[in-house]
Amino acid sequence: MKTKQDKQAKAIKTHNKHFQKATRAGKRVMVAKDALERVLNKQLSVECGLWCDVIDNRNRKEEEIEKKDETVEFQEIILSNQLGKKITCQVCAVGALFVSAVSFKNRCKIEWDCGYYFSTDEAFHSEQLTSLFSEKQRLLIENAFECGGGFTTANESKLLSDKDDNKTALFGESYKNDGKRLIAILKNIIQNRGTFKP
Repeated sequence: MKTKQDKQAKAIKTHNKHFQKATRAGKRVMVAKDALERVLNKQLSVECGLWCDVIDNRNRKEEEIEKKDETVEFQEIILSNQLGKKITCQVCAVGALFVSAVSFKNRCKIEWDCGYYFSTDEAFHSEQLTSLFSEKQRLLIENAFECGGGFTTANESKLLSDKDDNKTALFGESYKNDGKRLIAILKNIIQNRGTFKP
């Protein structure tokens, strides 16, 4: 008899096959839809100023993990939390897209360091995101979520105009709640076939 985990693993395998066959824009839409579903199902806790703080609900003692100097597949934590209907991460907009991209693409290890988390650089510049979203797109999404502030890169002044900055700030400021702002960003990506257009 198949367990719930077996069924979930089979569903993920099918899900990933569809992802591999999709165009780059189609993959961005799939990632945005997955992130939206996770936010609506409260698997992601949304908060400005965070990137991707991972919540491991596998009930293991901190001392045991620290002794092992553990490195795990991030997808394992995502799947484990999904099965238990528990929050996986506290995220910003780019962090939410990162979690969903990893759920499709896997190949992402995370190391224990007084907790599991991804730094700004790790999430923003991860292969999972750079292979799907251009740097300009990631900056637009970040600026809209942070209402005109947030993480910057050395290329930002070359990639974003003053008009871009104003548009993203206005987009973000029209949603006072972090969760609603992220939902609006994800819906915008989906409606615009994989491109965020503030």
